Amino acid sequence: TAGYTVNGGRRSMGSHAGHEGSHS
Repeated sequence: TAGYTVNGGRRSMGSHAGHEGSHS
């Protein structure tokens, strides 16, 4: 969630946020 702002969410949760950030 918070990772979305930095690197498209590939930093906050790594697995879940990272995957969603890459898609969004």
